[in-house]
Amino acid sequence: MQPFIQKFFINFLFVQILFKQLGLYIKDINEMAERFSQKNLRVRPSSDEEKIVTNAKKHFEKTLVEISGELVGSVAALEHPTKNKKLNYGEIFLRDNVPVMIYLITQKRYEIVKKFLSVCLELQSSNYQTRGVFPTSFVEENGQLIGDYGQRSIGRITSADASLWWPILCWYYVNKSGDYAFGKSQSVQRGIQLLLDLVLHPTFE
Repeated sequence: MQPFIQKFFINFLFVQILFKQLGLYIKDINEMAERFSQKNLRVRPSSDEEKIVTNAKKHFEKTLVEISGELVGSVAALEHPTKNKKLNYGEIFLRDNVPVMIYLITQKRYEIVKKFLSVCLELQSSNYQTRGVFPTSFVEENGQLIGDYGQRSIGRITSADASLWWPILCWYYVNKSGDYAFGKSQSVQRGIQLLLDLVLHPTFE
């Protein structure tokens, strides 16, 4: 019984530390956004700066792609730098889209963020060896969602790192949008439990 109790408290402390660090991280994001907000600028942006921002926003909108008729995320690159079909620059990467989703949250475009979170949750692995892992990237081909868990991504990026960003983004979305029903939903709670079962496993590195 003693080893079980010891393992329980280790896992409990790990979760406490994780959420404490998460709170500090989100606090830093909010403070940074406040420092660089328009109202705190000492000088009015020049017309050139406004043009750059406007063009950047136009290019950003072009990177957003739809799945099942709804915007879901931003592709890695607008134009493929090579014709090599093995490279997946046209896919939606989970980790790369975290700052994209944070930006969309600041613009109150919550529906895109929710769709992104939901698609990632739908593609969460249920296989025995990778159970709980979120996809590194995903794409829609012929009306079917296809997730990549590191087997064909650029540089063979594993999904473990990307998976840890999903609960952070989900937490931030729920708190900023007030969509607590989404956070309490059975699918989200199950997804978090699967991820915790993965990262708290003794063999997880």
